[in-house]
Amino acid sequence: MATRPSRTHRTRAKVAGAIGVPVALAVIGGLAIAPANAQPTQGSTAQGLIAQVQAAGEQAGSTALQGAATDSFGRTVAFVDDSDSQAAQTLRSTIDARNAHGADIQVLSLSGELHSAAAADLVGGAGTGVTLPDGSGYMCSVGFPAWSKSGQPAFISAGHCYASDHTAEVWRTKPSSDTASGTGKGLYDPIEKIGKVGFTQFGGPGDSRGADGDKASIDISAVDVTNPAVKPRPAVTDWTTAASGDLSASATAVKSVGAIDPSKPVKRSGRTTGVTTGDVTRTGDGAYITDGWMLVDNHFVRGFGISAKADHGDSGGPIVQGDRAVGVVSAIGNLSDGTPLTWGASLVDSLPATGGYTVSVQVDTPKITSVADGGTIGSGSKITGTGQPGTTVTLTGAGDPQNVTVAADGTWAANGPAEPGTHTLSAQAKQGFDSSGTVQLTVTVNTGAPVVTTPAEVVTQTVKEITGTGIPGATVTVTGDVTATATVAADGTWSVPADLGYGSHQVKVTQSFNGQTSAETTASFRVAPEAPAITSPADGSVFADGNAPTKVTGTGLPGATITVELEGRSVDTTVADDGSWSVPITASLAGGQHVFSATQSMNGSASAAAQTTITVNAPAAPVAPGEEQPPAAGSDDAPTGEPVPVDSQNVGGKLAQTGAGQGIMWAAGAGLAALIAGAAISLRGAIRARRLNG
Repeated sequence: MATRPSRTHRTRAKVAGAIGVPVALAVIGGLAIAPANAQPTQGSTAQGLIAQVQAAGEQAGSTALQGAATDSFGRTVAFVDDSDSQAAQTLRSTIDARNAHGADIQVLSLSGELHSAAAADLVGGAGTGVTLPDGSGYMCSVGFPAWSKSGQPAFISAGHCYASDHTAEVWRTKPSSDTASGTGKGLYDPIEKIGKVGFTQFGGPGDSRGADGDKASIDISAVDVTNPAVKPRPAVTDWTTAASGDLSASATAVKSVGAIDPSKPVKRSGRTTGVTTGDVTRTGDGAYITDGWMLVDNHFVRGFGISAKADHGDSGGPIVQGDRAVGVVSAIGNLSDGTPLTWGASLVDSLPATGGYTVSVQVDTPKITSVADGGTIGSGSKITGTGQPGTTVTLTGAGDPQNVTVAADGTWAANGPAEPGTHTLSAQAKQGFDSSGTVQLTVTVNTGAPVVTTPAEVVTQTVKEITGTGIPGATVTVTGDVTATATVAADGTWSVPADLGYGSHQVKVTQSFNGQTSAETTASFRVAPEAPAITSPADGSVFADGNAPTKVTGTGLPGATITVELEGRSVDTTVADDGSWSVPITASLAGGQHVFSATQSMNGSASAAAQTTITVNAPAAPVAPGEEQPPAAGSDDAPTGEPVPVDSQNVGGKLAQTGAGQGIMWAAGAGLAALIAGAAISLRGAIRARRLNG
């Protein structure tokens, strides 16, 4: 029998030391940087390298340059972020080019961007506590950095952590004193105040017991961060940097919130056991426990089971799958076979009860991929890029700011600047109260070719106008089958009159603005008639063998050329003045299905096809005669076992002669003449003929 999980208790312990904020210095990279003694070459100093690469932008690999310094030999050292291999390669090529002209720039590779080593960054899995009047305290773990409804910083944890005090002040504990550090003894060692409980619920509303199956039975809390020195960061620590006091130095970013996925492994973090991993709990027959209710310290909690081990003090800590936040630790126990059972309170089920608190997520900086920094585009061109799916990208510098959502495939698109000239484009992504960095580039917009929006490639009505888009105020010139000019309206649209009937047509369009004329846009289109009608045979008709139709008839435009196709053969005819047409079927149609199609053409422009499908029943199968009977008494009609010729003049209603001289049947549907001859002989071995009496 399985052990009932217990709440991961808020560990209570004596205070380990004085409360305060420790100040520490971190050495990054291990590189000794000293003032330069040698005279620097212009353009190769640290400051010069940074300035020149930043000015050149992405074409010089600017995004990969994380910094530059001068070493003790007086040489410039470039710190290159190799996590973006393309940008890093471009930057190295830029550096190689400078070195080829006398510079002596050294390169140090980085595995990624550097981050502030501030211990004030609050991440998921960090230890927290509440100080009691006697100087002791009880401890839990941070679940996920969050935002209040008004956009103020907060963090999410378990509701039972603050069930006894809904307004408690919450402190951060010293990482090296927490058990998860590997050296700490788990004593309560608060170092700075984080804030105050803003919401908490354990079980049903008002911390009631709740009920099995009650969706309002949860285990969730939200703590408002009131200390401005504490900076919540959407990440989960792995506790490997606890000795430095900075748990954010090694942490996994949180980028989304969702329901538990049984197909993926889980990871959790907390002040007692650090990081453990596992899977979604399964029943004996393999079913997953992804939505249920567990009785935890006499309170029902909706959530899911996982096998990642936790212990007292890990309460409220984060449960993630990759970079997705799925829950917080609520209770611990073991299955009867010894497998750990950690009960997670579901975020998607619990957060709505908090009154507007949301989990903070890291939003990746979007990229503009359609044009490079310093590139040239045509007016009105689309600006496209990539970003974090589901986030909203704001593009500025192309007229009014545009907000577009990044699609599930990670792409986005917005309208580029309409007016020629130099434009600075900026793109930033947001999700809720979280925002990314900003990507910025400068582009030159020339007088791009105008766009023709109508008519479509094929139309069935006379074309009365040509329309399109261009630069507001530009002069559009149309040549070809239509000759006209127009001024682009303030909304970027233009139109010119036309009168184009059946046939193929082409126009060429340019636009002129501020003395510049664009390249041509060529638009080809065709005015085609509607499809003709097939009136006989009717679609879906069924015909008996030997009674198949002998012609196809229909209606169309007087004077149009009708082309009828049947199984690879085609016949043309002309529509009469009364709008009717007819095509004969010269061959017999074999049994089976047959499809007729008909198109009509005017001025060489063909319509879509009309189709009719008919079925011709196959010939009836021959019926074999009954078994041979013995001759009547006194008769000499003994069977011989050989076919006997039949008197063609004395058939007497019996089997008629079918010799070779009886004719040829054309099987038109099969495309060949099948000669049916010697029928009596072809039946040899199947039946035995008897002599027929006169």
